[in-house]
Amino acid sequence: MGVHPTGGLADALISCGINPEDVKVEWDDVCQEDVLIFSTAHIPNAVLTDLADLYLSFSSRFVFASEDLEKAFQSMVSKSPRLVALRDQALNQQHEWLKTRALSAFPQFDPGSESVSDFAARVEIACDAERGDLLSVKGNDAVSVHPRDPSKLTLDRMRTLMALLETCAPNLPYFIMGEDLGDDG
Repeated sequence: MGVHPTGGLADALISCGINPEDVKVEWDDVCQEDVLIFSTAHIPNAVLTDLADLYLSFSSRFVFASEDLEKAFQSMVSKSPRLVALRDQALNQQHEWLKTRALSAFPQFDPGSESVSDFAARVEIACDAERGDLLSVKGNDAVSVHPRDPSKLTLDRMRTLMALLETCAPNLPYFIMGEDLGDDG
């Protein structure tokens, strides 16, 4: 059974407009982190925005009373100016990395005229690898970074690979070694 937040955490919740008595703190042994469980069924958007800022500066998981509240909170987190600035910074760094590799003009993935398999092959060639050396394709809707020979996935290749996937195919799902691709991936 969890306990209610106290001290600085309680003060931070109060400053966000949350009564600490409406929150329980439990320890997750598997993830080795505190879990804040919010029992309130309705939290106004302004309060969720403040909680999103707190969440981004706090090393605990937040769990809400309903899926709708959870979705609203995750939306606030993704729109947080701090997170948006970090995403923009990462994207700029990726563009700069691609410039240093003479790949800044790498063509975008166009699902209307190119298969995922063909795009993956272009990415591998840009990474100075052979087709199938670094990537595998699940159906025609996802890419998996799963090299046949892990020694071929150098730090430079990985950085180039990620920059190309994230800047030239931002809506194409990709998975990293060990992530689940589904039933037969």
